[in-house]
Amino acid sequence: MSVRIVFTSCSDPIDEPVQPVWDRIAAERPDHLVLIGDQIYMDFGFLGIGSDNPPLGKPAGMRNGEFAAAMHERYRREHAIMTSGALGPLLAGPLRVHGIWDDHDFAWNNSYGDGGSNNEHGPSNKRDAVPCDKQRIARRLMRDFFSALIAPGAPYPPNPVIGDTVALDEDLSVPMFCSSPPAHQSIRLAPGVRLLLTDGRTWRTRPNRDDATVFGTRQWSWIKQEMTSGDVILLASGSTLDQDRLSLDNYGDYQRLLDLADATRARVLCLTGDVHECDWRHHGDHILEAVASGAARESFGQSGAYGRLDIDEQSVAVHLVGERPTIDRTVDRASWRVR
Repeated sequence: MSVRIVFTSCSDPIDEPVQPVWDRIAAERPDHLVLIGDQIYMDFGFLGIGSDNPPLGKPAGMRNGEFAAAMHERYRREHAIMTSGALGPLLAGPLRVHGIWDDHDFAWNNSYGDGGSNNEHGPSNKRDAVPCDKQRIARRLMRDFFSALIAPGAPYPPNPVIGDTVALDEDLSVPMFCSSPPAHQSIRLAPGVRLLLTDGRTWRTRPNRDDATVFGTRQWSWIKQEMTSGDVILLASGSTLDQDRLSLDNYGDYQRLLDLADATRARVLCLTGDVHECDWRHHGDHILEAVASGAARESFGQSGAYGRLDIDEQSVAVHLVGERPTIDRTVDRASWRVR
């Protein structure tokens, strides 16, 4: 028995309203589609140049109602794009959809939650933690987007925020992820294979703190438990493990992940995005990384990028599609070595 997973990240309905990547993904006939962050962009322009999105950091100064309206409209447009083509019938059928967020759909560029410690309202500097009201808005609107994806043809959910008062029942103490049908944060894809949906924004701090973290204490306890299971672990992370200014190696989380994998002899394949390129990376003896980013973000990087995994009892076949030559790797499940 084999299972096919397609994953991708970074799609922008404002700057890239034509997104042929979804028809290409539909042609792959996947069993699972994993969206690993930046499903929308709340900001991306630099002084208004090169993007119809607001300049970087501007959403930090939006009042709650304006923030919610802008995010809702972006999700509504992205939903319409994804469901209008060949992907639509699959979303209504056997395809299972899973998702996590990254900075641009969490709040704004390089945003972080700091464990919900910021209760200030109104304008804030983009370097500050995202206020709790904005986090609640982002959770609800992302949840509505994923719920609507698996119900193509139904009216898109209305914006739940009217004015600047936010009364949403969203628990900021639990990890944020989406899955269809509703599932746990750990999803069994096949015998001996699990997908872990990580939340890399709610507990993320600034990297220069002594206690800097991406995943936070609660998620680390869960990751440790999953990595002792003996299963092949597909760990979905919005951030890459290294080679970026805010990747995991700028935090203690990177070494912690390496040490944990060495101690448990886990077999881990990290599915990452964010950096608008496709890449294949090795991290020690037990952790591999497949990067697929730039589903629809051509103005800054590439467009049409995605990754495909074909998993059977013996191997994990990886196929990464982007503007550069396609990357193909086959990993032996028993030895966790690339053939």
